[in-house]
Amino acid sequence: MLSRIALVLALLTPVLHVVVLFACADNRYQDPIAVLSQARWGQLHTLALILFGTAQIILAWQLGGLDRGWFWQVGRALLALAGAGLFAVAWFFATAPMEALQGPEANDPLWVVASLVGFAMGCLQLGFNRLSSGLARFNAVCLVLWLLLIPAILLIGVISLGTYERSVGLVYVVWVAGLGVAVASFLQKRQAGGS
Repeated sequence: MLSRIALVLALLTPVLHVVVLFACADNRYQDPIAVLSQARWGQLHTLALILFGTAQIILAWQLGGLDRGWFWQVGRALLALAGAGLFAVAWFFATAPMEALQGPEANDPLWVVASLVGFAMGCLQLGFNRLSSGLARFNAVCLVLWLLLIPAILLIGVISLGTYERSVGLVYVVWVAGLGVAVASFLQKRQAGGS
């Protein structure tokens, strides 16, 4: 049940993001995502970040019953920290001066969360290998895409920062939503097997 709630929260995130984008009259899709929190309907963008962070904390909790490996526990902790980090990001985006959100420091809080997520993907991979080859492949693809997006930051001169951030966000949402589906499925099978 909780993993399904996490899935819904993860899927609400891009929906709310798009709603805020369409509420903005100018070309906000090219701006850093940080500025959306102070745009028209920016509270929805802040809410999206909080919901997405909550989804990750729920999933970290739910993953506890699926594997007991040491790396698995580290991966769960990193996933929960990334979720909590999004609360801090949401607060920063909602309260920082607009100059800071459009300056070079605007992306700094996201780098911390992105690093936690990348390490969580890597640490969880061994457990996914034991649980399901399909889930292991899914996680590995997301991890490879995540790592490929690191040097892609060099393309900021060609593409906008907003486009880059949304590309990272797409992989992030797909990964968390995929985890939500997988965890719900595993826990349902375990419950059916136990009853």
